[in-house]
Amino acid sequence: MSTDEAARYRLDDCLGGHSPTIHQRALRRIYGEKVAVDIIAGLKKNPVVAVPVVLRRLKAKEEEWREAQKGFNKQWREQNEKYYLKSLDHQGITFKQNDLKAVRSKSLFNEVEAAYAARRPAPHLTVHYELKDRNEAIKILRDCAELLIHHARRQTLYKRPRKEELSSF
Repeated sequence: MSTDEAARYRLDDCLGGHSPTIHQRALRRIYGEKVAVDIIAGLKKNPVVAVPVVLRRLKAKEEEWREAQKGFNKQWREQNEKYYLKSLDHQGITFKQNDLKAVRSKSLFNEVEAAYAARRPAPHLTVHYELKDRNEAIKILRDCAELLIHHARRQTLYKRPRKEELSSF
């Protein structure tokens, strides 16, 4: 702009932007409520003189805020590192209680029972025999009974009288 045009140039309420509040609010944050009113009036009245002054102040404030932000970022990072593990502890009590419940024998037994009920297992082994006579059937049943008796004798859970009782059965 020429000197004559610059002297006649005036800013409106929007201060060269689209919204009157954005720029004015920024100036109020930088200069404070009382001084900002005078600065805004100066920008509207004589922008050639006021704009360079405001621009220097804005650049200085930006540098100041960037430095402050670097310091805050360092503090925030340290605090995040310091309290991160503690932030996870708010659920520790719940997990501990749930783990205790899950590890109890009753819970484990119920879980095994539920799995068993869901599977409804068939016999481990199914063998079909074509028997020619009754003696073969008796021989097979006797072999099965001997296997069961052998298994009962090897159990450490039962005492001798109980094992004999199972064998006689």
